[in-house]
Amino acid sequence: MSVNIKNYFQYLKDRIGSASETDQRLRFLGFAGLFVFHYKIFRPNVDQKYFKLIYQMHKIVPVVHIFGNVYWSPSDFFESQVPKLVQLLGKSDVLQSRQASLKKIQDNLPQYAQRKMGGKRFDYV
Repeated sequence: MSVNIKNYFQYLKDRIGSASETDQRLRFLGFAGLFVFHYKIFRPNVDQKYFKLIYQMHKIVPVVHIFGNVYWSPSDFFESQVPKLVQLLGKSDVLQSRQASLKKIQDNLPQYAQRKMGGKRFDYV
């Protein structure tokens, strides 16, 4: 695996979910495309342990919002583009991680909205 790809992944992994995160989730989308491109060119040289680390990012980034109602899911993307690598990993808990992420967003929504409204009371039905 290319050192540049590994370094870029490490950069994204360190930033995603941190307080200083800006557009790293969109960059992860580009990284996933770059990884699949690299895999299709250099198929025998792909490290399966490294792919497992990349694939496990679906627990942190279950869905990336692109625009409007367009979204991208890393697990669906990898399952469609590199199914052999995904099959080598075995069964994964993709649905559970998506549900946990949505539950976390739902629980944090009132606090997020209150911060954005400048501390004013915010109730939703």
